[in-house]
Amino acid sequence: MTRLRAMVGTTITAILGAVLALSVAPPASAAFPVLVTPAPGASLVGGSSGPLVLDFPTPGSYSIFVQCGSTYIWSNGGRVPYPAGRQTIPIDPLEGISGEDLGGATCQTDIYGSESPYKTTSTFTVIPPTLALSPVTATKDKIYPLVRDNYLDETEFKFSVNRKADATLTVTDPEGKTYYTKSIWADRAGEYRIAWKGQTTSGKPIKPGRYRATITAMADGATLSQSVRVQVATKNVIRRQTIRKDELGGRETTGGNCRVEYEDEGTLLDCWGGAYARSVFTFKIPADATNIRWRARTSYTGLDKNRGSITTNGNRTGKTTYQVRVQVTGWRAVYVHGASLTYKARVQI
Repeated sequence: MTRLRAMVGTTITAILGAVLALSVAPPASAAFPVLVTPAPGASLVGGSSGPLVLDFPTPGSYSIFVQCGSTYIWSNGGRVPYPAGRQTIPIDPLEGISGEDLGGATCQTDIYGSESPYKTTSTFTVIPPTLALSPVTATKDKIYPLVRDNYLDETEFKFSVNRKADATLTVTDPEGKTYYTKSIWADRAGEYRIAWKGQTTSGKPIKPGRYRATITAMADGATLSQSVRVQVATKNVIRRQTIRKDELGGRETTGGNCRVEYEDEGTLLDCWGGAYARSVFTFKIPADATNIRWRARTSYTGLDKNRGSITTNGNRTGKTTYQVRVQVTGWRAVYVHGASLTYKARVQI
């Protein structure tokens, strides 16, 4: 009986000791999510969009951040609940805030939880994508640049690259002779344009004909080229043209009791019982000018006594000259502000 009591006492003491030990032991650490992709030290291609892949041993809420220097920061919004198991989490494309190429950047992924160990960190690097160059297109495949008249004077060559690159436009003739080159720095992936005014690199006009425009992109030892054809042309067309002259463009004469004054309001023609005061505007026009329309610009003055005449007229005074006249007689007065001439003629473009 004594031995039985001793055995029972020992068992009870052991059980109590175990219970006491459990009551004072620290809780076991919760299992933390494991970052599967990108693996620590991995390299990702710039411009890609992940995603992150994590294994969650147990359900929980976590804040996740991805940062590449100061140009790229992504967050899941903080304290997002995730179920247990492998989860795929989309992230923004790996490029700068303004689309800059992140090639060569070191990035850090931070995962924050509410239980120990509270945070885990992993890093990866961004590598530039393999250079790619799109086909080149011309905004105008036929231009008329020999006369700088704003009529199809230039074209733009459009192309796209998928990363930072040097880009050079070269314009050559069918024999391969180079007439124009221009280089730009493409500082990010996207579309670029290089304009050409149909001139040589030094700004001289080139002969009409067909030319080849080639865009060459270079990055990290890789070189790619794309070409498009463009035609430089010229021709003669019938166009309406307008010539304008202000009051300073006239030639004034007087006869009798008349005068001419040059005032802020304009050129004053004023007669007080005189023969005439006249302003004549002479225009140079092409010999084949037709459909000629003229206009004299005048305005009222309080000096006008309304006795006599104010006349305006236009006349072709020669094969290549046209005159517009304003004249006052008697007791008339007027301000002259200028004249204009509109006509149609054959011009080269």
